Amino acid sequence: MRVALVVDDDPVICRVVAHHIERAGGTAVVTGDGPAALALLRQVDAAVLCLDLYLPGMTAFEFLELARRDLGDRLPPVVLMTASGEEQVERQALAAGMAGVIRKPVGSRAIASLVLPYLTEAGPV
Repeated sequence: MRVALVVDDDPVICRVVAHHIERAGGTAVVTGDGPAALALLRQVDAAVLCLDLYLPGMTAFEFLELARRDLGDRLPPVVLMTASGEEQVERQALAAGMAGVIRKPVGSRAIASLVLPYLTEAGPV
């Protein structure tokens, strides 16, 4: 299995998401802010990025814009993680080209359906 980068300023969420990924045989690299995530994306060959909607100093959408400028087509698929129940957030995420949205609290089913397919050698179907 390949690597998932998990970005959330809540260490509990990072641990929960990493646990689900690692339990399924994947590798999780975690960080709590956008600048560190950008640096890690330059160093780690991440197959998928699990990104919190609200990071310190920026939103996921602002991060996505910076990451696209910096990494171009090397940016892995992005799965948004949010506690927001607003349908507008999901529509905005999909319109921005994100691969999907996971609602918090994060569960194993959401990880299995939206994140794990990117971590297999074959990739999502």
